[in-house]
Amino acid sequence: MSSAHVHSGGRIALVAGEGEMPCHLVRAGRAGGVDLVVYGIKGLCSDSLEADHVFGLGELGRIKRQLAADGVERIAFSGRFYRPDYGAIEWDSGAVAVLPAILKTRLGGDDSALRTIRGVAASWGLDVAGPPDIAPELVAPAGPLSTKRPGRAQMRDIETGMQAIAGLGKYDIGQALVVHDQRIVAVEAAEGTDQMIARIAILREQGRLRAKPPSGVLVKAAKPDQELYIDMPVVGADTVRAAAKAGLAGIAFGAGEVLVATPEDVRAEAGRLGLFVIGVKPGAA
Repeated sequence: MSSAHVHSGGRIALVAGEGEMPCHLVRAGRAGGVDLVVYGIKGLCSDSLEADHVFGLGELGRIKRQLAADGVERIAFSGRFYRPDYGAIEWDSGAVAVLPAILKTRLGGDDSALRTIRGVAASWGLDVAGPPDIAPELVAPAGPLSTKRPGRAQMRDIETGMQAIAGLGKYDIGQALVVHDQRIVAVEAAEGTDQMIARIAILREQGRLRAKPPSGVLVKAAKPDQELYIDMPVVGADTVRAAAKAGLAGIAFGAGEVLVATPEDVRAEAGRLGLFVIGVKPGAA
């Protein structure tokens, strides 16, 4: 993990973006007795989120005051966040102090934006917490999550994928790719993992990927020096269904650096659809 592990204890504010992953973290964290207060972002957070407060993107002053009122010591982030139309946001007076840093995130990749977010939290006197502090049981383990296992050729594909993610990471590119016969056939860009997987079906239709399904492996792992406490890659049951629809043989992810949203659902879907799902320690494939 690129970020030093923070000390346990103290109230955590979870800032929730788009998707269901924040909901899973909240339920698991509260079930585990974590002192958690949930801040949803208006227009992004799921309707099913058990939020204590909801804020607009520009309400940084209000967020800062609420953090103090709630006695928060650490702040965590979960879900998808997008670069907004900065000119369309109504910034409150409390945003003025950090607005120059925030506006710099218009340039550069996701990693630079996440470092800026971490810096803003530090300026407010807060440590950054991560998913392992809230629900460590959702952090991907090493080993199989499915009955089916990858063969030797597929393990070579997994190794190729892990090496490629490590190499591409310095360019702030992708957390996932698809490999077949040690050839990289798709790389995740701004569209996200699911849409990258969907391109595999198009490649098959075009004859650019001639191997009959099930073939090809989805590999998902963290980039080197990725801010895992703010941006941890996620695999869920939807990922398994998307991989099966695209005719892939299985999924491999970096153990200890990927979240498995609902492990039991992932295991069940993998068994139903006949895919392998396995956690691999980076560098040990």
